[in-house]
Amino acid sequence: MRNAKFDAVVAYHEAGHAVVCLSQDVACHRITIDPEGDTAGSNDHELLGISDDFQYDPQLGDEEKALVSAMICYGGNIAQRRYASRSVHHDHARADRMYAYDLASVVCDTDDELRLWLRLARIRAETIIERRWPAVCAIASALVDRRTLTGAETDAIYRATMEQVFDEAVAKRGRVPRVRARPWRAEEEVAEALFERA
Repeated sequence: MRNAKFDAVVAYHEAGHAVVCLSQDVACHRITIDPEGDTAGSNDHELLGISDDFQYDPQLGDEEKALVSAMICYGGNIAQRRYASRSVHHDHARADRMYAYDLASVVCDTDDELRLWLRLARIRAETIIERRWPAVCAIASALVDRRTLTGAETDAIYRATMEQVFDEAVAKRGRVPRVRARPWRAEEEVAEALFERA
């Protein structure tokens, strides 16, 4: 029997997926914390399913599309762990991890490249969740109250929250926040190793 605590954990997980989506301009069509099949909740977005018969063509930007999709996969567990670390178990989000692995196995040529590619996806997702945590909380709260959100509702909550965060930062600093010029060192190291070709 599900309780309010469990619903909140699921809400943060699905909100994590949604925030990574929206930060990358990937539309969320619908998110819910109601169980569907063998899942505790779900997030339907426009990149869902691209691992099925994925045909990799670097000229069409498919690697970036695959990387964003993998980032979305990691976003749920990252947000859930930040909200309630003890709620995360090894078998949680197995489908998300396997989905990301399937994409990596198509894009990458070697095992070393595959591991680096997945690490890069995870680091980028962690960065997004860290910097947009207020939006994760706002979407999760709305999910607990309403249980299901449309894409338009999710987008509106995300944009309103991030605008508020931006306005508060401007008011506090007296100027527009400076955008970080360089990525986090860990991400930079992974990117260099991943994309450097002999």
